[in-house]
Amino acid sequence: MKNKGLVVNILLLFFVLLLFSKITVYAEEIPKIDSEINADNALKILKEYDPDGYYIVNYNSQKGWSNFAFWISDIHESNASALDVAVHEEFHTYSYYKAFMIGNLFNGETIYIGDEKEILVDQNSNATIFPTSEMAEQIPSEMRTFRYNDYVSKDSNTSANLDGAYGLLQEFTAYSWGMNNQLKLFEYYKSQGNSYDIWSQFVSGCANNRQAFAEFRFWILRYLEYARVNYPAVYEHFMQNQNFIDSYCTTEKRFELMIDEFDSKCEEIVELCKADGHQVCFYEDYFYFDNRGEDVYGNTYKMLITETEKEEYQAIEKMLFSKGRIKLIGYDIKKGDINWDCEVNRADRMYLARAIAGWDGYKLPSCEMADFNDDGIVNRADRMYLARAIAGWGGYVK
Repeated sequence: MKNKGLVVNILLLFFVLLLFSKITVYAEEIPKIDSEINADNALKILKEYDPDGYYIVNYNSQKGWSNFAFWISDIHESNASALDVAVHEEFHTYSYYKAFMIGNLFNGETIYIGDEKEILVDQNSNATIFPTSEMAEQIPSEMRTFRYNDYVSKDSNTSANLDGAYGLLQEFTAYSWGMNNQLKLFEYYKSQGNSYDIWSQFVSGCANNRQAFAEFRFWILRYLEYARVNYPAVYEHFMQNQNFIDSYCTTEKRFELMIDEFDSKCEEIVELCKADGHQVCFYEDYFYFDNRGEDVYGNTYKMLITETEKEEYQAIEKMLFSKGRIKLIGYDIKKGDINWDCEVNRADRMYLARAIAGWDGYKLPSCEMADFNDDGIVNRADRMYLARAIAGWGGYVK
């Protein structure tokens, strides 16, 4: 019996050691930042840190649609920075092919929203959609960013031009998943040490996607405003396409939250690097690290955000958000959380009051978020309900 007990204990010890050895080996298999740039190494990093990016790539791969290896090349600084572009491009493939697979839509797109879920957007082949370039030709030269020629000029052959606001939404969403990828890889970058060569990859990737947020949001709103004035039937077509509206509102809000997260990560980078003896700061258009700098497109981003605060664009966006059913996955958003800070309090009451009153910069929330009396509109009655719920009145639930 004693020998039997000894054997059992030895076996238990063996399996415990085997378990820990496997964990250790698995951890060591995650490639370092300076490892060879190839699809195998990049996929290991993607699988470990970015579930949504990995889902998109893996889905495409299983269907035989993936060009993942093509996007992972040594034109990038590392596997990690290459993943930004790879996830972006793989989203395009996923979007168009899956629209046909699940909806039999030749003129459609699936807008991925996270956690293996998407919104199917029917572009309606019977609708007459004017190219984006018709609107874009009226954009002042100072607002023609470096993506202007590629996406919205008359010489562009991309869907962002040819498919109007549908194509713009497609690119808007693709850049959002590139942004999501780099934010998910933050802990990976962090594990590789504090140096300019490492953090400049993270910062430049996120800053590039942040500028894309400002560009494509501006182009979508301008396209819809141009349609409202010049092509009322096209404008009504988009305003009646609920899934288009839901997709825009969901992507826009999730992108905004990611930009806030990027700002927080930048603050953390500064503290980490200063603690390591480096001189690091963000100032205007640049990320400074000791005696080196990286362009973060700050002034361009601010210029476009300021432009879209104009009344005509705000009116369009308020209309979209009043109709949109926002489907944020991975964020604890409750009804009444009007300002999206994961709390329901007086700040939400104030935001709702200003939105209802038509203040500039305040988007009227959707019925899903603020129609407390279920009458199909958001108005002063809902503001009163929210105020009483926050104050703790009996019968009013927040």
